[in-house]
Amino acid sequence: MIGVQWALDASAGQWIVERTSGQFGGTVPDLLPAGFEAYVRVFHPFCRCRDGRSCEDASWAETAADFGTIMHPLAQSAGLLGAADPWSVGPVTSPSGWTYQAPSVGWMPKLQQVMPILAAHTTTASSAVAAIWEGWGSPVSSPGRGAWMIVAGGIQVGLLSRPLTWFRRVGWRCRDSAPRPGTGVLPADVVNGPKLELPGRSYILAHLSLDELAGDDWEQSVLWANPPLTRTPSLLWPDDHAWMLATEIDFDTALIGGSSELAESLLKSPELEVLEVPPTADLRWRP
Repeated sequence: MIGVQWALDASAGQWIVERTSGQFGGTVPDLLPAGFEAYVRVFHPFCRCRDGRSCEDASWAETAADFGTIMHPLAQSAGLLGAADPWSVGPVTSPSGWTYQAPSVGWMPKLQQVMPILAAHTTTASSAVAAIWEGWGSPVSSPGRGAWMIVAGGIQVGLLSRPLTWFRRVGWRCRDSAPRPGTGVLPADVVNGPKLELPGRSYILAHLSLDELAGDDWEQSVLWANPPLTRTPSLLWPDDHAWMLATEIDFDTALIGGSSELAESLLKSPELEVLEVPPTADLRWRP
């Protein structure tokens, strides 16, 4: 056990650089190292509600059945909802009356259900690496303070980065200077230190035990804790490289590469929705 600590350099991720495609894209080779026996896709659940009752999780298979669409390993959530544009999908009501919200993007809601399975398929469960995308903002830098507002017919619509006074006009007012790396949750020397550089993405690395991500309090206890907005690792792997998990920030599913035995365990889990994908699968949007 190395101990829970920030990585002093990015060398722990060099194997990923060497075994991925070197391209910025949405294929399995872009996101996971080549050479694993199997690759699977873990689907983040939809959220659905009806008649004003509290929302519940819905699997992609259930959603497809409700909308009369087809679930398959390369399915897109917007396609299952019958949407033509994945970037403008709001709540959608199915023929049966359920209203669906799209799955979470960029973080893994089922992390605690996945961790015990991953930990059982490595010899170094007490020594792993988590990669945190630097672009999440608040862990890296203070977002400053500002707001813009549209006032139309007495209805206010706006986007707020931090609480402050609203202005009754169209426009933006910034009260602080531009965000500066090192002014957020993480220490400045970590934020400004070496990072794992992959095409289109930079990550800060942390050494940890997989147990750190399995507990109910992981959002409060991990090094990058920033509740209630603590993000799951964008990348995660054990020191023996037995598997790797990738949660691309623009995806509403996660990918895991590993042994055939690991894939079988994930596929059999009653708490997860998992399908095997080809090692060259393209997961980009297709209308």
